[in-house]
Amino acid sequence: DGYVLTADAASTNGVKWAAGGGGGGTYDPTDKTKAWVIEEFQYNQLGQIPWLNRAIGSGSSATYTSLENHPGIAELRTSATSGGGQSLSTTSSSGTNSFKLSNTVFDMRFIFRINTSATGVRLRVGFSADQTAIESTNGVWIRYDPAVNSDTKFQGVCRASSSDTACSDMNVTPAVDTWYVARIRGDGTYIYFSIDGGTEQTVAVASCPTALLTPMVVISGTGTDCRLQLDYVAGYFTVSR
Repeated sequence: DGYVLTADAASTNGVKWAAGGGGGGTYDPTDKTKAWVIEEFQYNQLGQIPWLNRAIGSGSSATYTSLENHPGIAELRTSATSGGGQSLSTTSSSGTNSFKLSNTVFDMRFIFRINTSATGVRLRVGFSADQTAIESTNGVWIRYDPAVNSDTKFQGVCRASSSDTACSDMNVTPAVDTWYVARIRGDGTYIYFSIDGGTEQTVAVASCPTALLTPMVVISGTGTDCRLQLDYVAGYFTVSR
């Protein structure tokens, strides 16, 4: 009868597909109107979906680890050089595994945490048109970036042609070694952003880029060793077939 994407506790890898759960869309593998993304990263490899790791500036390759309740983790690191970092996306170029979120019904969740240090961290979790930059010309993401508008909390942003439309912050200040469930969804009218099932903040799709965007996480820093650990990605996009 289908399964439902649910957001449980991030500390126990709690984004699951469960019968009758709340939130998300009903999972039906025979429903060809939705493109499903369900990714549990596996120890020492990227998982089943073709994810691509790219260096930002002087960043290096991603590494992989495993923790209790988090059996597979992709770890992105900043570098000793300011501006260095890494991105992880489902493609190397727009057009492959990419979507126009401005006219797509979708729902995506990411389980992640900042590990080691949050000093100087700049991160984006969501969708981007450029997999080689921390600040793409076009993107839809949840960001933490004290270098931009003195952000000290997670905030949802739609960025179109280098112009940001940001919603109210989510009143969540990132803490080191704390797992978070970031959710971004759209209904064709608004883009909705939330952390850990909190109050959704919105941006109208009129401010959403019309460019093709790809699921991506990215981190860079100011020379301090900071790490972003990505554990789980799940969601769907409505498509025409």
